[in-house]
Amino acid sequence: MTPTQARYLAFIQKYIDLHGIAPSEKEISDAMCVMPPSVNQMIKSLEKLGFISRSPGVARSIRIILPTELVPKWKRGGEIVISEATKKLPKRSLQPAMPLCTFEARLYDGPFGDEYRKRLCIRYVEIRTDQTLSDLHSILFEAFGMRVDAEYEFNIGGKSRFAKESKCFGLPEFQAKRKEFLGRSESYAGNAETTQICDLGLKQGQVFGYCFDFEHDWYYFLWFTKIENATETVEYPRVTRRQGKAPPQKSSGGDSSRN
Repeated sequence: MTPTQARYLAFIQKYIDLHGIAPSEKEISDAMCVMPPSVNQMIKSLEKLGFISRSPGVARSIRIILPTELVPKWKRGGEIVISEATKKLPKRSLQPAMPLCTFEARLYDGPFGDEYRKRLCIRYVEIRTDQTLSDLHSILFEAFGMRVDAEYEFNIGGKSRFAKESKCFGLPEFQAKRKEFLGRSESYAGNAETTQICDLGLKQGQVFGYCFDFEHDWYYFLWFTKIENATETVEYPRVTRRQGKAPPQKSSGGDSSRN
């Protein structure tokens, strides 16, 4: 078990002990001083390792399933006490060899000036085919240095963004803002949290779109550049390369710098 994993588990257990219910991801985010997508990825990792369990679709349903003596202790001031037995627990679950996709993501449009339009802003990410579009969104959020999470969708299979043959994937709760800011009222073809990369039928070389923050309409093109076997000891998804500086993200709270 890594120190970071231990810190998450210690906080979750301490919160349950104090309140009788599990913390929300937002509360974990605030306590750990990290962005919500990072919390989401850590919770998924802890679940795959068999350290916690959750009820799908149920808020505050995290339950620690480690024996009590192996759960790290959260002390006053945020100090963590980890037993020697806990330190020997696995740091990551070893996944069977799975197909691994590499995507080249390019910033195409958004609320930024000409000084950025003249530059290339590209990120390369790797993701297993058993992972979801929601996982892909989380790694793109990290790759482009976004600071404030917002609604998103993927546009796949059409010759243009809103072509009739294009299939869009997002979350049901995004529909209202989608209609307000993008003028689209049709239902999504699938839920991004449950649609796996392998469900999309992508072919190597295929290009599709990714829209983030409907109000400001950041738009990216993703090229499916390579497929190979995932490495068992590597945690995916991950960013493998960055090219060019990303424009600052606009939000209701103002701009914030990005890398």
